[in-house]
Amino acid sequence: MSTEPNDLQARALNIIANGGVRQIATVADPVRIASPNGIIWYATIAELAREGWVRIDSRRSLHDGQDIEITQSGLSLLPGNRVPDTEAAGEGRTGDQVLAAALRAAIRYGDADVTLYDDGEVQIGGSDDTVLLSLKGRRFTPTELARFLGIDPGLVIDAR
Repeated sequence: MSTEPNDLQARALNIIANGGVRQIATVADPVRIASPNGIIWYATIAELAREGWVRIDSRRSLHDGQDIEITQSGLSLLPGNRVPDTEAAGEGRTGDQVLAAALRAAIRYGDADVTLYDDGEVQIGGSDDTVLLSLKGRRFTPTELARFLGIDPGLVIDAR
């Protein structure tokens, strides 16, 4: 077994890491590699599988097409140990940030309402009166609440 892929193998690993690579049986060829991101020869796939750098999903027949996926050991050979054109962990937004952005968008487009109640409760509700979020504790003015949520103050319903 090799410890490093040659140039052709490294190029193939990059293509496979981006997904969509399958091996298929055809009338013209016993096995053909279908790849949306570049040409990979069957012999190269066989070498990569032998090295343990890719896995072929043999649960399906060749006539239906078998997915070819990069393994963890194959992924470790890619620059930065990750699929090309993806962010490494910690580089992108957190799940909380993604959810907050989605909630702000729902409020801006009218799919969710923000209501400020007299007892200091803040409710964010869906269009079917489902309470998505309920906060109690700190007392906000409508302007403070809008600034806190990152939305326009006109979107806060003041029910105090």
